[in-house]
Amino acid sequence: MDADHFMDMKQKAEAINAIITENVWFDMTILDFNGFWNLEIIGSIDLTYYYTLKIVFKEICHISINVDWHTEPSRPVFELLEGAEDQRIRKQRCVLDEYAIFKITHEEAPPSEPFYVAAKDIAYSTEKVCSDVPLPC
Repeated sequence: MDADHFMDMKQKAEAINAIITENVWFDMTILDFNGFWNLEIIGSIDLTYYYTLKIVFKEICHISINVDWHTEPSRPVFELLEGAEDQRIRKQRCVLDEYAIFKITHEEAPPSEPFYVAAKDIAYSTEKVCSDVPLPC
């Protein structure tokens, strides 16, 4: 992976983390997973009625994640791994160098047991999308 692409993904990861940590709580769930191509995750403070963040991991090769979870926004939630931690997880989970590894810390487990997603790229949207519940959004 070239340095420019890595820096672009790192900036996106930092922006996503900033969005999540602006909230007192933030719930997340898998919206769609279509094999080895894309994993879509959505989040908001009330997923029953709407979501305000959509994260799309593109060309994934590894996931270890629950279907839905709660975050603890008082600490970093979403990170792109680098350095020794990246190399340790890459070796443990057999992730090739062409993939970036994202770490998602959640409320249900101690920080030593985060979720991981390895992907070639990432995108996100902050468009508010309402659910089909017949209430004002």
